Amino acid sequence: MLAHDIKPTIVVDGSFEEGKKSTLWKRTKEQLERALACKPTTQSYCTVMPIFAKDMFMDAIKSLNIEIIQTFGEADRFIAHLASRVLSCPVFSNDSDFLIFGGVEVIKIDSIDIGNLSHGNGSLRCKKFKRQSFLKFFGLESDELLPLCAAILGNDETMGKSQLASVVDRIFAQVKKEKLKKSSCKRHQRMTAILKWVGRERNSTIDQALDRLLQPVPAGSQREDARKLVMSATNSYIFDGQIEDCQKNKCDCVETVWPVGSEKIKEQFMKGNLYSWSLDVIRNHHFYFQSQIEDAQLKSAISRCLPIVTQICWNLLQKSDEIPVSITARSDGKKLTTILVTPEQKFILTNEDLFCQVIKFWCENSDVSQMELAAVILFSMRKDFSNVEETFFAKAPSEVSLGKRNNYDEKTIYSLSNFQAILYFTRVLNKLENDDYTDFFPMKQWSGLQMHNVIQRFSNVSVLLKEVKNENEEAEFVRIFQQFVSLTSS
Repeated sequence: MLAHDIKPTIVVDGSFEEGKKSTLWKRTKEQLERALACKPTTQSYCTVMPIFAKDMFMDAIKSLNIEIIQTFGEADRFIAHLASRVLSCPVFSNDSDFLIFGGVEVIKIDSIDIGNLSHGNGSLRCKKFKRQSFLKFFGLESDELLPLCAAILGNDETMGKSQLASVVDRIFAQVKKEKLKKSSCKRHQRMTAILKWVGRERNSTIDQALDRLLQPVPAGSQREDARKLVMSATNSYIFDGQIEDCQKNKCDCVETVWPVGSEKIKEQFMKGNLYSWSLDVIRNHHFYFQSQIEDAQLKSAISRCLPIVTQICWNLLQKSDEIPVSITARSDGKKLTTILVTPEQKFILTNEDLFCQVIKFWCENSDVSQMELAAVILFSMRKDFSNVEETFFAKAPSEVSLGKRNNYDEKTIYSLSNFQAILYFTRVLNKLENDDYTDFFPMKQWSGLQMHNVIQRFSNVSVLLKEVKNENEEAEFVRIFQQFVSLTSS
């Protein structure tokens, strides 16, 4: 995009909505299963999202001076409003919800062909959704009724609503459906049926079309409740404000009522400097934590970080809210569970070096070997961000790889997962407690694979020190290492 003078704006989701709980539980459970099953022999299909993936993405985007906006809640409506009514630009996304918003021009991300960019003035090719062709295919004169179709078929506002399930079944009982083809499925059959039914409602408003769809539902409170639910979901796709007001930021098309107590983090949150779950703590007293590659027989990394997490909650909830915060994560077993923490002072950041505080907490709360400690310290000293072995060591790197079964050490991976989680939560706490915080461990210094390779390559720290290139680096390494070696195992 930048090579073609296109100035993008990156918009990411914020706090989760109530209707997304079942989806989030399902995704977190799937992540847990993949994380516990991930080994060198299974990593091709048990892919695990690294805990620092979002940090690395944000750092990369910010290094290009691209604007990032983290929204209060779900980002879809914010993006559609910004693109169609404020900036008059297309949305690059694979999310089908953007096809429903009126006036939004959608370009599929996975259709973008950047193959020619390396050859001078190559073209940027992509596929744009042709709204008029779509409407014509289903006999629709305009896209006015598409929001109603989306609500009936099920979106984030209606999916999982038990009171709507029977209503939807009654609605589809009266809608003529085409014979199910081998290349299709029942969901596609429903989509086609409702779109073609709406296509015959050429001169109807949303209210009139919904009246006819709800005829099979018993009159009275049941029909009225169904109407309110469907209309609420339908209105999530519709903007009522004047475009002039939208462009002047004077409309209320995208309502965001920030809860009391969130003012402290609002600015940093909207810039993407804080995780979306930090607002979940304030808004929902609940957040979801993705699993890492860990030993299923031992305590999870988040279990070891609970004092830090408790301190984070205490800061976020203004140090006075005693309502427990629930965390959906793995605890001490293999299954997803709910961990409760009461916001209180548990972990105090001191004036000493923050990285040393992370190291100390890690060594005191995990079984850390001397080589694991050594590898982490080496990475904290990196000035050159190329291969760490080429940076620090005189001899050529050996053939050690995490992908080779005989070099895979589950204990090492588990220990590094603990360090990674402690570093992750300490960075968040640092941002909350220090207005002038500095990033004491930039993400470009992180490489779990290279750490693992260094640990596997050397039999002990003495052998490692014999190969360190620079005397100043060796002295700095020894200074930090000696502070914590007494807390390690062999």
